[in-house]
Amino acid sequence: MILLVDQSRIDDLKALTYKSDIYACRVECLLESYGLKYTFAQFHIQYDESGKPVSAIAKYYSDMTVYLTANSNIPELAEFIECIGFGSISSSKPIIPGIYREDEVIMKLDRSLLTRPCLPEGAQIITEPELNEVYKLISSCRESGFEVPQYEDFIIDMSHKLRHSTALCTAVSYNGELAAFSMTVAQSIKCAVIGATAVKKQYRRRGLGSLCVKELCFRLPDRDIFIVRQREKNLEFYTNAGFC
Repeated sequence: MILLVDQSRIDDLKALTYKSDIYACRVECLLESYGLKYTFAQFHIQYDESGKPVSAIAKYYSDMTVYLTANSNIPELAEFIECIGFGSISSSKPIIPGIYREDEVIMKLDRSLLTRPCLPEGAQIITEPELNEVYKLISSCRESGFEVPQYEDFIIDMSHKLRHSTALCTAVSYNGELAAFSMTVAQSIKCAVIGATAVKKQYRRRGLGSLCVKELCFRLPDRDIFIVRQREKNLEFYTNAGFC
């Protein structure tokens, strides 16, 4: 049975997603950011026959995140998701045949490997960079496999999350110019997900990207931190930053 989350079921959703898990984090982040009052952010819970919550579904516009447990009913979820419609699905295993990002790899921070980076001469850490400047930097790094969101979507969503402490951004300026940044795109009580890191081409291979990632991790000392990368890209970069 899959039910829409209203105020009477919100405690079930919070208890279900109170986990150190990347998909649970995304669901909880969306709930903490937008709550139940917006039509573009909806939440559902799947219950088993005994009435125990076994899956959580968060839909943000057409993008869907599904937190699965060992007791999730995959066929029921697939039928439900196809019924309500979706643009994308993010989950730990395939739900609908052919709709699954097999080229993505999740890595988790090992804090024993995290070291405080040295700040290069001429560089300055910025803990609250202007989102307009961040978007310009993102756009300048457009390439295959690095998706650039629409400007308004990015500004509205990230500014809202920053105000609600469900996202965080760290940037580095170099000689007065924004040169690199890293940001979490989801945060919960238990964990955080780093979803974007970029460095302007002229400032690459100076350690600025790694510096941003590490500083971001130091700013979240009480959370497990995850990243999602393409299978064939950035393994060495994130390994050197302390992820495995």
